[in-house]
Amino acid sequence: MVAPLKAKRDENSILYCWEPGGSDDNPHLALLGQADRFIVTGDSVSMMVEVARRGKPLAIFALPYQRDLATRLRRGLTGARPADAAQSGNGGWTARLLASFARSGIAGYSRDLTAIHDFLYQQQLAVPLGTPFLAAGHRPPDELERVVSRVRRLITAP
Repeated sequence: MVAPLKAKRDENSILYCWEPGGSDDNPHLALLGQADRFIVTGDSVSMMVEVARRGKPLAIFALPYQRDLATRLRRGLTGARPADAAQSGNGGWTARLLASFARSGIAGYSRDLTAIHDFLYQQQLAVPLGTPFLAAGHRPPDELERVVSRVRRLITAP
């Protein structure tokens, strides 16, 4: 999947290809800190949240949600064979079949993340792509302390 990017990139550009267990020279966090604004595909919840937490202007490129063949197959197949869907490891034959359909292009994008997009829009942390960017600086409240406290209470509860 990276080959087209490598082939088309400018000779002075740098392309970092992440690999499991790779080196510590991933420029991801430095790039997040240096960029003025971001356009993020709507399927990357972690990236949308990372940008919003930094108070950087964010536009979301919402991928089309469709109840496609993969969605219908997933529901039909996992409903017919729940034991296979729950199988550990690679997810069983259902997961392999669906992954094969996705790779071949038969099945499209089937996760509906519009509620997350809408939340980011309502909180003025993002705009839909094509809308003027919001000013930098608005950040969501940092709830880390509250979440950690709640998790500790749950873990230590009798």
